[in-house]
Amino acid sequence: YICGDMDFSLAPDIADLTILIGYLYLGGGAPLPSGSGSVDCAAGIDISDVTRLISYLYLDGDAPCCF
Repeated sequence: YICGDMDFSLAPDIADLTILIGYLYLGGGAPLPSGSGSVDCAAGIDISDVTRLISYLYLDGDAPCCF
């Protein structure tokens, strides 16, 4: 899998961010594979993963780094 690519589109994008936010805050399904949603180089999925993905997509931040 590609780190940060939770919808299998071959690159992280806004759809992946939507999946991550849905999982964390709206009761959506977990990212598949589960490791693809942990993009901050640490185990587990939390707000820091959302922050890193936003930074990467829109602020020229660091690329996703899966644990």
